[in-house]
Amino acid sequence: MKKVLFTLTFCAFATLIFAQSAPTKAEKAASITEAFDLNASQQGLVNKALENRSNAFAEAASFKETDPQTYLNKINIATEMYYMQIRNILSEEQKEAYPGWVKENGKKKAALEKQLREEGVSDLDIKIRIAELD
Repeated sequence: MKKVLFTLTFCAFATLIFAQSAPTKAEKAASITEAFDLNASQQGLVNKALENRSNAFAEAASFKETDPQTYLNKINIATEMYYMQIRNILSEEQKEAYPGWVKENGKKKAALEKQLREEGVSDLDIKIRIAELD
Protein backbone atom coordinates (compact mmCIF):
# COMPACT_ATOMS: atom_id res chain seq x y z
CA MET A 1 0.00 0.00 0.00
CA LYS A 2 2.86 2.37 0.79
CA LYS A 3 4.32 1.76 -2.66
CA VAL A 4 1.02 2.59 -4.31
CA LEU A 5 0.65 5.82 -2.32
CA PHE A 6 4.26 6.74 -3.03
CA THR A 7 3.80 6.07 -6.74
CA LEU A 8 0.60 8.11 -6.89
CA THR A 9 2.21 10.97 -4.98
CA PHE A 10 5.25 10.90 -7.25
CA CYS A 11 3.07 10.87 -10.39
CA ALA A 12 1.01 13.79 -9.11
CA PHE A 13 4.15 15.75 -8.28
CA ALA A 14 5.71 14.98 -11.68
CA THR A 15 2.51 16.02 -13.42
CA LEU A 16 2.53 19.37 -11.64
CA ILE A 17 6.16 19.99 -12.56
CA PHE A 18 5.74 19.11 -16.20
CA ALA A 19 2.41 20.92 -16.44
CA GLN A 20 4.23 24.20 -15.83
CA SER A 21 4.57 25.14 -19.45
CA ALA A 22 6.54 28.04 -20.76
CA PRO A 23 4.57 31.24 -21.16
CA THR A 24 3.02 31.85 -24.56
CA LYS A 25 4.24 34.63 -26.84
CA ALA A 26 1.18 36.67 -25.89
CA GLU A 27 1.93 36.23 -22.18
CA LYS A 28 5.56 37.19 -22.72
CA ALA A 29 4.56 40.24 -24.75
CA ALA A 30 2.10 41.29 -22.04
CA SER A 31 4.75 40.81 -19.36
CA ILE A 32 7.30 42.91 -21.25
CA THR A 33 4.68 45.57 -22.00
CA GLU A 34 3.85 45.78 -18.31
CA ALA A 35 7.48 45.76 -17.16
CA PHE A 36 8.47 48.65 -19.41
CA ASP A 37 5.12 50.42 -20.03
CA LEU A 38 5.46 50.06 -23.80
CA ASN A 39 3.51 52.06 -26.35
CA ALA A 40 1.67 50.42 -29.27
CA SER A 41 4.60 50.77 -31.65
CA GLN A 42 6.99 49.17 -29.18
CA GLN A 43 4.50 46.37 -28.55
CA GLY A 44 4.54 45.56 -32.26
CA LEU A 45 8.33 45.43 -32.22
CA VAL A 46 8.29 43.17 -29.16
CA ASN A 47 5.89 40.83 -30.97
CA LYS A 48 8.28 40.77 -33.94
CA ALA A 49 11.24 40.01 -31.64
CA LEU A 50 9.28 37.17 -30.04
CA GLU A 51 8.35 35.83 -33.47
CA ASN A 52 12.00 35.94 -34.59
CA ARG A 53 13.04 34.06 -31.47
CA SER A 54 10.29 31.50 -31.94
CA ASN A 55 11.37 30.94 -35.55
CA ALA A 56 15.00 30.50 -34.49
CA PHE A 57 13.95 27.96 -31.85
CA ALA A 58 11.91 26.08 -34.45
CA GLU A 59 14.91 25.94 -36.79
CA ALA A 60 17.12 24.69 -33.95
CA ALA A 61 14.62 22.03 -32.87
CA SER A 62 15.95 19.50 -35.39
CA PHE A 63 19.18 19.35 -33.38
CA LYS A 64 17.59 18.79 -29.97
CA GLU A 65 17.73 14.99 -30.09
CA THR A 66 20.64 14.45 -32.47
CA ASP A 67 23.09 17.13 -31.31
CA PRO A 68 21.97 18.73 -28.02
CA GLN A 69 25.06 20.94 -27.75
CA THR A 70 24.40 22.50 -31.16
CA TYR A 71 20.76 22.95 -30.17
CA LEU A 72 21.82 24.69 -26.96
CA ASN A 73 24.23 26.96 -28.86
CA LYS A 74 21.57 27.93 -31.38
CA ILE A 75 18.91 28.75 -28.79
CA ASN A 76 21.43 30.69 -26.70
CA ILE A 77 22.29 32.81 -29.75
CA ALA A 78 18.58 33.32 -30.47
CA THR A 79 18.00 34.37 -26.87
CA GLU A 80 20.90 36.85 -26.92
CA MET A 81 19.51 38.37 -30.12
CA TYR A 82 16.08 38.56 -28.48
CA TYR A 83 17.49 40.39 -25.45
CA MET A 84 19.35 42.82 -27.73
CA GLN A 85 16.18 43.47 -29.73
CA ILE A 86 14.18 44.15 -26.56
CA ARG A 87 16.86 46.53 -25.29
CA ASN A 88 16.96 48.37 -28.61
CA ILE A 89 13.17 48.82 -28.56
CA LEU A 90 13.25 50.67 -25.24
CA SER A 91 13.54 54.42 -24.80
CA GLU A 92 16.36 55.77 -22.65
CA GLU A 93 13.95 56.15 -19.75
CA GLN A 94 12.65 52.59 -20.14
CA LYS A 95 16.20 51.22 -20.33
CA GLU A 96 16.63 52.15 -16.66
CA ALA A 97 14.28 49.27 -15.77
CA TYR A 98 16.06 46.80 -18.08
CA PRO A 99 18.71 45.57 -15.57
CA GLY A 100 15.97 44.80 -13.04
CA TRP A 101 14.02 42.85 -15.67
CA VAL A 102 17.12 40.85 -16.58
CA LYS A 103 17.84 40.24 -12.89
CA GLU A 104 14.29 38.98 -12.34
CA ASN A 105 14.69 36.57 -15.25
CA GLY A 106 17.97 35.44 -13.69
CA LYS A 107 16.17 34.63 -10.44
CA LYS A 108 13.66 32.47 -12.33
CA LYS A 109 16.53 30.65 -14.04
CA ALA A 110 18.32 30.08 -10.73
CA ALA A 111 15.17 28.66 -9.15
CA LEU A 112 14.67 26.30 -12.09
CA GLU A 113 18.32 25.22 -11.97
CA LYS A 114 18.07 24.47 -8.25
CA GLN A 115 14.91 22.43 -8.79
CA LEU A 116 16.42 20.45 -11.67
CA ARG A 117 19.64 19.76 -9.76
CA GLU A 118 17.60 18.41 -6.86
CA GLU A 119 15.84 16.12 -9.32
CA GLY A 120 19.20 14.84 -10.60
CA VAL A 121 18.88 16.20 -14.13
CA SER A 122 22.12 16.22 -16.16
CA ASP A 123 24.09 19.45 -16.60
CA LEU A 124 23.40 19.64 -20.34
CA ASP A 125 19.67 19.10 -19.83
CA ILE A 126 19.67 21.78 -17.14
CA LYS A 127 21.35 24.23 -19.50
CA ILE A 128 18.83 23.43 -22.23
CA ARG A 129 15.81 23.81 -19.93
CA ILE A 130 17.14 27.13 -18.63
CA ALA A 131 17.82 28.40 -22.15
CA GLU A 132 14.30 27.40 -23.19
CA LEU A 133 12.84 29.28 -20.22
CA ASP A 134 13.36 32.72 -21.74
